[in-house]
Amino acid sequence: MTFPTTITRYIFWEVAKVFLVTLSVLVFVLVMVGIVQESVRKGLTLSVTFQLIPYVLPNALCFAIPGTILFSTCSAYGQMSANNEITALKSAGVSPIVALRPVLIFALILSLGSVWLIDIAFSWGFYGVQEVITSSVDEIAYSILSSQKHLSTDRFSCNVMRVQGRRLIQPTITIYGEPGTAKMTITAREATMDASPGKGDLRLTLTDGVAEVENQMSLHFKDSIEQVIHLTDAALGEHGTRNPSHMRLKRIPAATELQELRIEQLEQRLAIKAAYEMVTGDFTSSA
Repeated sequence: MTFPTTITRYIFWEVAKVFLVTLSVLVFVLVMVGIVQESVRKGLTLSVTFQLIPYVLPNALCFAIPGTILFSTCSAYGQMSANNEITALKSAGVSPIVALRPVLIFALILSLGSVWLIDIAFSWGFYGVQEVITSSVDEIAYSILSSQKHLSTDRFSCNVMRVQGRRLIQPTITIYGEPGTAKMTITAREATMDASPGKGDLRLTLTDGVAEVENQMSLHFKDSIEQVIHLTDAALGEHGTRNPSHMRLKRIPAATELQELRIEQLEQRLAIKAAYEMVTGDFTSSA
């Protein structure tokens, strides 16, 4: 049994060496490309970019591991085939399965690890990236406004004459409310921005300006006023996400039960409404 055990260790280390080297290089490239794309797209500063690396790493590993184990296996067995080592094993009476066993076990372990990494990447990693960006939103906004003089999101837009340190000179800020609500436009002599840590809110302090609500009303102010912009929905998160792909696997059963309860309650409401309409004959009533 010593000979097969020696062969098993030899093949395992040949595959493992190629796997570790290739994985390190590929993950480095994927992380750097992902970070650079995110930095350019959202105008992230260097300090924010480095904070994203731990949260992007699991996602990069998910893509890198399958291709890397395939490459390392082909490389190791290709080299053994070129050196006629497989033929030598068969001539020595050793079954080829002995040469395959270490890689099969290694690939199985990596497959289970990849499932765990996918769970981590699309839950912890996703919310980690969102938290870093929202906690540094003021820093990102200042960076974009300094270079482009314009910033726009689905919640608000901002145009400035120029940026002096932390001061926005002659800003025009448009705040979009929920669908069906009026938008607010504020012009001021100057303004500053601060992020609320952990809340995903942006606090604007505006001085000497006018606030208008779609020509419905206007307010002139000389002193400083504060306006909070909610950039994220506080009700969302790992426990209340609307996207199942961002939920941990262990939370899916509980979320399924909650969804079934909501469906049952909705069916009961619809049944009560239908019974009421049939009794009263009023089919235009709403629940």
